[in-house]
Amino acid sequence: MRQKSRCFSQRSQRGRATTEFLAPLGIFSGLCCQKFLFAKSSYQSPYDLVVDYGIGVFEVMNINSWSVIDQKVNPLLNNAVPIITDRSAVDNLAYFLTEQRTSQDKVVEPLVRAMAQHYASLVDRFVYFPVGVFPLVGDEMRKRDVEHQEVVDRNVIRALQELGISEKKIYRLRAETIEERVREIEQLIIV
Repeated sequence: MRQKSRCFSQRSQRGRATTEFLAPLGIFSGLCCQKFLFAKSSYQSPYDLVVDYGIGVFEVMNINSWSVIDQKVNPLLNNAVPIITDRSAVDNLAYFLTEQRTSQDKVVEPLVRAMAQHYASLVDRFVYFPVGVFPLVGDEMRKRDVEHQEVVDRNVIRALQELGISEKKIYRLRAETIEERVREIEQLIIV
């Protein structure tokens, strides 16, 4: 049986309509909502919102996704099974440190830092990938700008220090090819 998305609209006490998209697979409602909002505004991507509202709100949204590794929030988390992620709350803090520019960023900075601190405390090991080993590939999120990525890299190191993450928890990759890095990481995660 095919499930349908439902849309509810109701007036809030503030007098404006609040609309929520509910769907079995959130990505479809998210894509529809994104296309609808961008069709009705000058924004072309979620990253354009950063220009008006600052990087802080964007990073708060991203950092919140780390709640899946928090046993208190995610009771389905099986502590006997290792978790490997390709980003961390440290990355979110580093991008925040790099991109903060607005007064709104100053307002949310304590929240960004507190959330990064909490979620970083749930991680047993960080694997640090130094910049400058492979050519940069730009995308919607990361600029293809060596100087910018070097600033982000310095802010990753700064974030690790400011969050008080012990050097014992940080493994700095030494290998210079993808294949060698894969082998190096395999040695780290074999339990």
